Amino acid sequence: MESPEDPGVFVVYGRNVNAYREMRKFLSTVGAREWTFEDASDAQANSFVTEIVLHCIERASAVIVLFTADELAALYKAERLAGRNSETVDEFRWQPRPNVIFEAGVAFGKKRKETIIVAVGRDVSGFSDIAGVHLVRLTNRQGKQSLRRRLAGIIKGMPEQLRDDWEDPVFSGDFDACTIKRWPIYDELQDLEGTLRGRSVARKDKKKGRKQSKVSYTLFEIICEVLSEGLA
Repeated sequence: MESPEDPGVFVVYGRNVNAYREMRKFLSTVGAREWTFEDASDAQANSFVTEIVLHCIERASAVIVLFTADELAALYKAERLAGRNSETVDEFRWQPRPNVIFEAGVAFGKKRKETIIVAVGRDVSGFSDIAGVHLVRLTNRQGKQSLRRRLAGIIKGMPEQLRDDWEDPVFSGDFDACTIKRWPIYDELQDLEGTLRGRSVARKDKKKGRKQSKVSYTLFEIICEVLSEGLA
C-alpha cells in the first residue's frame, strides 16, 4: 500500500511478464518497495486505465520502465527511399509494446530524473527520442549494481548493506532466463509455417516419365523440397 513518505517504485512492463516477476524479486532484495497498478486502482475506483497509470507515475517515488523485445517494428521502405540516409535508419528492430513506449514518454515528461529505463535482452532497441539516455541493461554483470545505485540516488532510506550474495539470480532475479531469444527477421516459426502453407504457386512438373503439367505446390512444400535436396 501507498505511504505518504514513499509511495514506492512503479514498474511499467509489456508482454514479458516473467521479466516483471524477476524485477519484483530485485526490488524486494535491494529494499525498494513496489507500488503496483492494483494498489492505485484500489484507491481510485471506476477510473480509466490511463488515469490510473498517470496517477501511478505522478505519485511514485521512482518509475522503472522495462524494455523487452515484445514486437518487431519494420521501417516502411518508402521512408528510406525519400532522401533519408539508409545508414542511419534501422530497417527493423525489436522493441517494447507501444503502450510501454507511451508510458515511458509520460514518465519522462513528468519526472525525468526519477525515471529509469531498463533493457532486458541484448537485442531490444530504444528509439531516437531517447538517444543519449542511459539504458540499464540487466543482462550484463554491472546491470544490477547500476540499477541499485540509480534507485538509491532517488529513494531515501534504502539499505546500504545487503547480503553478500544479493546479486545471485535466486534472490535478485534471473534476467537472462526470462530473455526471449529472437530471430533477427522472423521469430514465430509456427506462424511462418502457417503463412507458407497458405500460399501456393504453380510450376511445371518435370519428373521423368510424366508429361509436363502445371501443378500447385505450397511455398512450404517447395522450401522443404529445396532443403531436402540441399542436405542430400
